[in-house]
Amino acid sequence: MSTPRLSSRLVRSAALITLGLSLAPALHAQFGTGGIQQGSLAAPTRPADENPATALGLPNFRDVVKAVSPSVVNISATISSVSNRRNPPRSLEEFFGAPDNPPARRGTSQGSGVIVSANGLILTNNHVIAGAQEIIVRLSNGLAYRAEVVGSDSQTDLAVLRIDANRLLPAMLAIHDELEVGDWVLAVGNPFGLSHTVTAGIVSAKGRDRVGLAKYEDFIQTDAAINPGNSGGPLVDLRGRVVGINTAIASRTGSYTGVGFAIPAGMASHIMRLLIEDGTVERGWLGVYISDVRPDRVEQYGLSEPGGALVTRLVPGGPADEGGLAVNDVILEIDGQPIEGSSRLSIVVAELQPYTDVLVRVVRNGRARAVPVTLGRLDQSDSIESRRRAQAPDDLGLVLSEIDQDLVKRFGLSLDRGLLVTSVLPDSLAARASIFAGHIIVSVNGRLVFDLSDYSEAVADADDGIRLEFDVNGRRRRVTLRARQ
Repeated sequence: MSTPRLSSRLVRSAALITLGLSLAPALHAQFGTGGIQQGSLAAPTRPADENPATALGLPNFRDVVKAVSPSVVNISATISSVSNRRNPPRSLEEFFGAPDNPPARRGTSQGSGVIVSANGLILTNNHVIAGAQEIIVRLSNGLAYRAEVVGSDSQTDLAVLRIDANRLLPAMLAIHDELEVGDWVLAVGNPFGLSHTVTAGIVSAKGRDRVGLAKYEDFIQTDAAINPGNSGGPLVDLRGRVVGINTAIASRTGSYTGVGFAIPAGMASHIMRLLIEDGTVERGWLGVYISDVRPDRVEQYGLSEPGGALVTRLVPGGPADEGGLAVNDVILEIDGQPIEGSSRLSIVVAELQPYTDVLVRVVRNGRARAVPVTLGRLDQSDSIESRRRAQAPDDLGLVLSEIDQDLVKRFGLSLDRGLLVTSVLPDSLAARASIFAGHIIVSVNGRLVFDLSDYSEAVADADDGIRLEFDVNGRRRRVTLRARQ
C-alpha cells in the first residue's frame, strides 16, 4: 500500500518541477534575479530594444550617438616643430636680430573631424593640420586614408580635407541657429587618442567673442567635456545635427575644466563652402576702426540702449570713407543684419562678398540714417602701402606693421600673422622693456591680434596693464609694459 502512495507523490513532484522549469524564463523576464518586488506584477514587460532613458523621460543620447559616430573621424598630422623660415638678408640682421634655426623635429598633432560629404570631404580645425607634412584620417570602422588639404582658414580656425573614399555617411549640419542656452549637446571626438569618446553637457552661452582663439569669434560655450584631441570634432544636438565644431577649452592645466568652445555650424558651413569652391576665403572690407559703445556713453551717441559698433577712425580712401561714413557714427545694421557690437560687425562684413553694395544704417549725432557703401576686399597685400603710411608710433613707443606674405618672404619671418615691430622709439616704455625691431606681437592681454585694429582695441580695453606676447625668432616672450591706475 505504501508503494503506490510514494509513486503518486513522485509523479506530482515531477509535474511541479516541470511546470516550474517551463515558467522560469517568463518569471525571470518579469521579475529579474532579485525576486518579486512590490508593484512588479502590474508593470508591463518592456521590449528589449526600447531605450530606458526614453521610457523614463530622460534625454535620448543612445540614438544620437549611433547616428553621429560613423561620421566622426580621427585625424593624425605629422608636423615639423620648427617653421620653415629663411634667414633675413645680412644687411638686416642687426635690424631683425640674428635668427635662431635649431634642427627641425617632427611631432604629431592629434585631432578629430566630421565627414560632410559621402565622397570624402571632412571638416576640422585649421590648428589640427596647420603645417602638416602628412595627414592620416581614420574612420570609425578602423580604415585609414591619407588626406589632402582642400583649403584652410586660420582666421576662423577651420579647414577642409579630402580622402579618397566613397559611400561615407556624412553628418547633418544645423545651418539655421535654433540653439538656445540650456539645450543638451554632445561632444564626440578623440580626446587623448581615445577614439569616438562621447561626453554630454549643455549650452552654457552663445556669441562668445574676444576669447583670443581666432580673428573672427562667435563661439558656442559648453560644459560638455572637451579635451586635447577633441578639436575639430562635432558638437551635436539631440536631433543628431552638428551645431558646432569643437575648437578649444579655457583651462590653466590643458585639460577639461568645464568651459569649452565650438564654432557655430552656420559659420563653419559658410567657410567650408568657400574653401571647397575656391580653396581660400575672400572677405568683404569696410575700412573702419571700431569699438563697442560704452554703457556710460549711450545717451551721448543718441542711443536708447547699448549696442552697435562705434566708428573711431576711417581708413583714408577706404570703402567707408568713400561711401560717406564718419567718425563717431554708430553702426546698427549692415545689409539687413543687426550689429550688436564691434565683434559682430567684423563677422558680418567678413562674411559678405567683396565689392558688394550694402546699406549701412547708423546713428549720427542722434539721428538715424542709411549710408550706401560698396565693400572692398580684405587683402593685406593690396593695401599694405596705405596701412604703412597711416601707421605712427603709439604711446608705448612701438611702430607696427601688419604682416603679409611679402614681409614673410623678404625677411623670413617666423609667423605669417600678427604685428611686426618695425622700430622702437628711444627712451620709450617699449625700449626700456628691451623690445626690438623684428619682434612680432601675437597677443595683447590674451587676445590674438591680426591687424592694427585688433591691437588698438585690445590696448584701449586694457584696464590693469598691457601684457604683450611676442614671437622672437620662433620663441615666445611675454612682457607687461605698464599698469593703469
